Amino acid sequence: MQILIIGGFGYIGSQLLESLAAHETYRNYDIVVVDNWSYGRGMAPLQALFESRLPHFRSFCLDFSEPGDDTFRDLVRTSDFIINVASLTQVPSTNLHEKYIIDGVRTLTGLLTAEGSGRLRKVIDISSTSIYGPVRTRMPEVAPPYSEQVYPDPAIALHNYAASKLIAEKIWQSEHCRGLPFTVFRLSTVFGYAVGMRYNQFVNQFLVDAAAGRRTVLPGSPDNIRPFVHIRDTAELMLHLLDHKPETNGEILNIGAARLNPRLGDLFERLAALLRNEFGLKPDYGFAAELGLPTLEESYQVDFTKFETLVKFPLRHDFESGARELVTRVLGRA
Repeated sequence: MQILIIGGFGYIGSQLLESLAAHETYRNYDIVVVDNWSYGRGMAPLQALFESRLPHFRSFCLDFSEPGDDTFRDLVRTSDFIINVASLTQVPSTNLHEKYIIDGVRTLTGLLTAEGSGRLRKVIDISSTSIYGPVRTRMPEVAPPYSEQVYPDPAIALHNYAASKLIAEKIWQSEHCRGLPFTVFRLSTVFGYAVGMRYNQFVNQFLVDAAAGRRTVLPGSPDNIRPFVHIRDTAELMLHLLDHKPETNGEILNIGAARLNPRLGDLFERLAALLRNEFGLKPDYGFAAELGLPTLEESYQVDFTKFETLVKFPLRHDFESGARELVTRVLGRA
């Protein structure tokens, strides 16, 4: 069996590799990473780490959005499972999303349909709950919580990242891809420690700044409502779907939980209290909107009923457990 992970040296990809290494089930699988090394100096240590931890591990530095790459074509053709986690989540407005999300999905689906899918058992592609960003103001007729039936026009998306994810979803749902065993995750904002850590991501940024004694300016305002999901739950869910849930084929799923979809003011008050009480830290933070700074306000309450009913996978991590682990590691107390 072969698992191909596109973007495998990124934040989510590194945790996915960690989870694969921890499961005896995958010990004899061929694990292949394709990554364009866009994060630079962090890639070589990750490559060395997983070469030592996974018995059948290979990696290729290439850009999967470029059609006609013979190596990538052969990897797609010989893979039983494909997980695409490649994108630049930290830069929501860059035009590179058109390349790494839209062109990447077009290349991947084109190869899958051209080569046939007789060996292929599952493809997981990552979209985002950020696609719901414009619904509250631009689609007021839609009441929260927002289900998978809600599909904003990409032209009104809050940024190019969300617009590109919406266009990629349409590619997967097109007649061209009918019959492919894919599942698309509308993934909540990910938080928590991973070996391929990305610290500049909302909750993670706040926790690391607090540990370092720096001030954090949080985007948006305290009244914004946002969904989150822990990095380890995200990776374990992907592995759960590879073999166990064929009924998710062809589906788009909101990934998260109502208890992880809080008002931001309340969330960061909770996290600040934990940091004071358990680590003796004094977090200094404010929201951009309250400070009169330019900001993008994203606020959406999401409906996770379809995910909970169809998959029945428990999300085990909460904000407090994720914060404890990350701060403990940052402070060198692990």
